[in-house]
Amino acid sequence: MAKKKKKYRKTPPRRARRPSTAPATSTSPTTTTAAPPIQSTRFAAAAKSAAPQDWAHEYRYVTKDLKRMAITTVAMFALLFALAFVIPLFLH
Repeated sequence: MAKKKKKYRKTPPRRARRPSTAPATSTSPTTTTAAPPIQSTRFAAAAKSAAPQDWAHEYRYVTKDLKRMAITTVAMFALLFALAFVIPLFLH
């Protein structure tokens, strides 16, 4: 097999923009408003996933879909098996 070549993009990938924080406009030099810290999505996802979750509840639809696919697969194989015996009877 031929060696795969790395494809380079013509333009650099775009980065997500952070919301800009406007400078505090106050008349008193002692009054400052601190912006809340921006939490990275990587760390936010890690903190969120640390809590225990009920996976059966979250992916209930997956088990229903898998059961439906299994039933469809068995029905299709049964149809193929039946046709394998029926079609030769009509060809002769």
